[in-house]
Amino acid sequence: MKHIIKTSVLLGLFMGTVGSASAQEVTPYIGIGYGQTTVDSGISNVTGSGDLDEGGSDGKFFIGADVAENFAVEFEYFNVSSDSVELRLNSGDTFKFDGTTYAALVNGVKINAEGQIYAVSGRYNHRVGNNGTLFGRFGFANWDIDINASAPGLGTDTDNRSGTDLMFGLGASYDINRSVVIGVQYEHIQLSDGLDSIAYLTGDIAYRF
Repeated sequence: MKHIIKTSVLLGLFMGTVGSASAQEVTPYIGIGYGQTTVDSGISNVTGSGDLDEGGSDGKFFIGADVAENFAVEFEYFNVSSDSVELRLNSGDTFKFDGTTYAALVNGVKINAEGQIYAVSGRYNHRVGNNGTLFGRFGFANWDIDINASAPGLGTDTDNRSGTDLMFGLGASYDINRSVVIGVQYEHIQLSDGLDSIAYLTGDIAYRF
């Protein structure tokens, strides 16, 4: 429930910003992105045969609106798939997370993280020529991530982490025509509550109404 309330507040902030600009010409757009996720999970000091993979391929969905000549607001949904963070351990392997050292008691222990992130941000656009744009963004992200652990013969366990933290991004886009825009951008979302950060490098395509 707390996650739903925070997400609703972010969406309300997005809608309120668009509404406050209604006296000006507002151009809405919608889009998707897909690319490489890089995770700093906070897991460290993996020993023995332990193998930590902190990256994967994930997608995002976004809606936005140009509310001024060089300024837009966006609401984004990011996916964190189960293979974005994966730690594999055998008996005797140890690792450190959130200040505590853990040890695997059997072979075949697996730990992964999955969840979702909702973000709202302001975006400053700098036009380059007739079709190009360089931009930067800054905002807040509400995230909810499950850390899942499983071991043969011992079952599974889930530790839920969530919070609302800062996010920023840099990117470039190109107008194919009046309606279709393609681009690439890097977005960094700072996390708390044991986790450190998640970054997305995506190729995007958007439709401007």
